[in-house]
Amino acid sequence: MSPVIKRIAPILLVAAACLASADGPTASKPAAADLLNKAVAQAKQEHKFVFVEFHASWCIWCKRLGLVLNDPSVAPFMDANFVTLPIDVFEHDAAHAADETPGGVAWMEKLGNASKGQPGGIPFFVVIDDKGNTVLTSTLDGTADGNMGYPSEPKELDRFFAMLAAPGGTVTDDMKANIISLLKQDMHIKFDGDKPIPPTPAGAAPAKPAANPPSPAGS
Repeated sequence: MSPVIKRIAPILLVAAACLASADGPTASKPAAADLLNKAVAQAKQEHKFVFVEFHASWCIWCKRLGLVLNDPSVAPFMDANFVTLPIDVFEHDAAHAADETPGGVAWMEKLGNASKGQPGGIPFFVVIDDKGNTVLTSTLDGTADGNMGYPSEPKELDRFFAMLAAPGGTVTDDMKANIISLLKQDMHIKFDGDKPIPPTPAGAAPAKPAANPPSPAGS
């Protein structure tokens, strides 16, 4: 099982109206339902799908996956095929509480990322078509925790590549090999806040990262 910080369930765009949390959207952060509607409308206009990323400011595996998807060798493919929709969840630290996407956790649970009545781990990602239908999620059937998180195992990589190919783009063998290489490389990256720390040259003193906010219990 890949690192996940802590059942595929189809959901239509019309169900998004129930995604707003009880506290409702903040003045600075739109609700998940509104963000989804906007992303799907853009995807329809641009003939793309939506790639939803559930992440948090403290989630190092989310940041590592972000490095892979934003790598210059991968980003053009993502931009050509997807409207990327980041959803911030589990922002319990006061410094990042305003980053929380209202309704984000509830939406994640509706998509099947939950275990024993509790929200599942992150990173969690979802592909939605230009009609608002869920195509694939990072949840794997038959696994103990469900959500694969940062993909590394063969069946996780198969699901990840299927998600990338969902809009109809071709994920070539060379592209797969490159992404696998990046996943292996970036899984060791450390961060100073949101800034990745370059690998330490042999014999050099390691850089000291800034203190990270406490992660939620059980993550």
